[in-house]
Amino acid sequence: MTRGQQESLFLIYVNVCNGLMYSDDLCNDDTLSTIAKSSVRLLRDKFKWMKTAMELKTDSKLLKSVDTLRFDEVLRIMTELEEDELNGLEKTIQEYLNTLK
Repeated sequence: MTRGQQESLFLIYVNVCNGLMYSDDLCNDDTLSTIAKSSVRLLRDKFKWMKTAMELKTDSKLLKSVDTLRFDEVLRIMTELEEDELNGLEKTIQEYLNTLK
């Protein structure tokens, strides 16, 4: 598996974990309608299945140690940035990555 493929699968795992967490929160929200909860439960069950399947097919100790909320927080912060700020952040990250090589 290439590094790019590994990164893609890792990001899928991160998003599945966060989707599971958010769907659990919605299912526990007493203000959410019964119809909406029913739909969210279906999503939650699919997220649970995907998370379990990914952990069984990989080194689950490694996956379970990942702080998936860190990625979510970075994405949340990025959604609040203006286009020029996003471009500056991307440039800064790229320059930093170049120093690691």
